[in-house]
Amino acid sequence: MADNRSVTYPRSHLVDRHNGGCYHCISRCVRQAWLCGQATHAGPSFEHRSAWLEERILVLARVFAVDVYAYAVMSNHYHVVVHVRPEQARGWCDLDVARRWMRVCSARTLHGEDERIHAFAEDAERIARCRERLGNLSWFMRFINEPMARIANREDERTGRFWDGRFRSIALLDESALLACVAYVDLNPVRAGIADSPERSRGTSVRHRVKNRKEDALTAIGTSTSLIPVSLEGYLEILRWIIASESDRGLTAPASVETVLKQSGRSSADWVSWMRSQRLKRRAYGNAQTVQDYTASIGQFWVKQ
Repeated sequence: MADNRSVTYPRSHLVDRHNGGCYHCISRCVRQAWLCGQATHAGPSFEHRSAWLEERILVLARVFAVDVYAYAVMSNHYHVVVHVRPEQARGWCDLDVARRWMRVCSARTLHGEDERIHAFAEDAERIARCRERLGNLSWFMRFINEPMARIANREDERTGRFWDGRFRSIALLDESALLACVAYVDLNPVRAGIADSPERSRGTSVRHRVKNRKEDALTAIGTSTSLIPVSLEGYLEILRWIIASESDRGLTAPASVETVLKQSGRSSADWVSWMRSQRLKRRAYGNAQTVQDYTASIGQFWVKQ
């Protein structure tokens, strides 16, 4: 694990914009601002924002070259786990790039939109710029955060910043790191005491998966692609074991769970340690070699495993 400490690195150093990769991103509201839920017993409810934010993540996942593996919308922050695939955007035709970009930039369908899309597709410089953005993590997060900030400020009758600085991004360097992070994110409402089970956790990817089950593989949401060799049922069993093990630290993992975890390269004991360390500030998670390679690539040479 690469330690975050207090040094701020440019996003371009932390995220490989040419080759992409998997990242855990967190955006948090400024002090006293509420993303969703109810600030006080008699105060206004912002629960509708959770539904909007969840839908926004799912819409952008269909537009950007970004696969979404997990998300959780909490009262004053949200998490999203993604696989950024700039090589996918490089394979799109110019017309497809134009359609995708206009889908997220146009508030409504306009008369003559086909003509506008074709004119857009003929502008090579603009297409190249938008193609790069459609495979870029910062632009994906920007298209989530900026509209949400405008909506919230309008509802709260406030001006100024809604988000507390830039979003945090944590690199996930192998499939076991990805699986551990997906589980950590899906369990946020249970851990916070606002849901009694993963399947009943509103504003989470695990609830969306269970409600919209189409296949048993743990794929990126809305796709048939997966970097995680685990079935949905196997994943739910892992989540239940994690919940139980947090209250009983001596609890042994069932044989079925141990088998799945070992397939991802980690024992149940490693997993318990990893799940706890997710709450610490790290720049990257992975095995020793991948973390060392990553930290060297951003000019950091102190690594904590």
